[in-house]
Amino acid sequence: NLLWAFATTVFKDDRTLHQICSRGGAIIAEFAPQALANTAWAVAILGVCDLPMLEVLAEEMISKMVKFTPQALANSAWAWATMEVKSQKLFDSLALHAVARMPQFTPRDQAHLYWAFATMQLRYRMLNDAVCRAALDTSTHYGPQEIGSLVWSFAML
Repeated sequence: NLLWAFATTVFKDDRTLHQICSRGGAIIAEFAPQALANTAWAVAILGVCDLPMLEVLAEEMISKMVKFTPQALANSAWAWATMEVKSQKLFDSLALHAVARMPQFTPRDQAHLYWAFATMQLRYRMLNDAVCRAALDTSTHYGPQEIGSLVWSFAML
């Protein structure tokens, strides 16, 4: 994934990135679930907000979300919140899939996911309950960053 490579090397040429994004929408349907999550993360890191491409990306993510790992779910939510792009359908799907798989989430993934929902001011009772249960079950594995993120997120929601 070219955008992921640019993001990990902190390549920043706005013209090149916008050209890639404008053409990327045509091939996103071919991406595997992990490549979709990586693309969302890369676009957020690079600060490239091409709304037509993001709409295509969100639709494709929703259609393949059943195959996302917990980390891919958390990173995808984090990416959209970082870009401050509200896609109700995407967050609805993220919440649904996260609730079903919350016991598989690491403390880091729990914190990133819930931070994203709090940042976007999106309240889902079932997600809140699932994160609370998971946090209680894995509380001894939380580091200071995860604790701080969860406390802030609960306070915001």
